[in-house]
Amino acid sequence: GFPKKIAARDIPNIANVINIREIKQGDVLAIRSHVMIFKEFIDNEKSQVRIIDSTRSTGKVSQREYQMRYAWRWVSVG
Repeated sequence: GFPKKIAARDIPNIANVINIREIKQGDVLAIRSHVMIFKEFIDNEKSQVRIIDSTRSTGKVSQREYQMRYAWRWVSVG
């Protein structure tokens, strides 16, 4: 684990930023100030992804679909 709480904005400083073509299931997707786990692409153009995340509004972990045009950067922490 990490010795302290990590903010989403700090992830690129502690992880390896990767090219989108290198993304694998389980890699972290940091979008704005939100962190998600990449599950899979859901279209052939790789413009939409299925992610796993948790939100404060629901307090639950869920799967959602996300448009890549909103992506800030992909990072691999594993």
